Amino acid sequence: MNINTKSFTKDTFKINPQHCNLLIAFTVIIMVLISVSIANEVIYILNAARVSPERFYTENISGYEISITAPIEGGKNISRIFPNDKILQYHEMNSSLLKRLGIVHSIVTVLFFYIPVIGIAANIMSIIKNMKEQYPPFLKDNAKKIAQIGGNIILLGFANTLALFAIIIFAYNDVWIGLRFRDKDVILIAVGLLMIILSRIFSYGSYLQEEYDETI
Repeated sequence: MNINTKSFTKDTFKINPQHCNLLIAFTVIIMVLISVSIANEVIYILNAARVSPERFYTENISGYEISITAPIEGGKNISRIFPNDKILQYHEMNSSLLKRLGIVHSIVTVLFFYIPVIGIAANIMSIIKNMKEQYPPFLKDNAKKIAQIGGNIILLGFANTLALFAIIIFAYNDVWIGLRFRDKDVILIAVGLLMIILSRIFSYGSYLQEEYDETI
């Protein structure tokens, strides 16, 4: 039985460049907003590092989070929202601990949330640019980008556990061994693994495309 095989060309997956431009613009906006958030976290860390520990206090305590606040020069306050699920009840919430909690929480937010999200957005933008150039989808570069997206999504799935681990070690000066996964963390890890599997499919598709192109 003869099977008609068609090579993927640039025209096979033709996509409106204007749609690609809109998607790229949307991705850029997301990256800019996250970059601004990172800058705010860095400013908080620098200001908090200069403030003496005894000036830190909590306010607006709710069932889900507390606000760690301290006055700085110019009559302003710096404040950081801290989730209650990362508060160890057996530790006394003194001002020195509040300072460490605010700084460490800002650092882990940047490392385990903002940076992976920027990585995801950057890779998506790269794939969209390839689509805009009318390349076929089965490219090694696309496969690599999809794998990187999957890795960053998996990192987001571990972010809560990694953040808690870092906070306990560096803020509480305590020892903690264990894993704490929420339902959405497990979903993120599963999605990340599926993206890595998808990247292998794209990689194999790229290999088949190259093999076919060499025979014609």
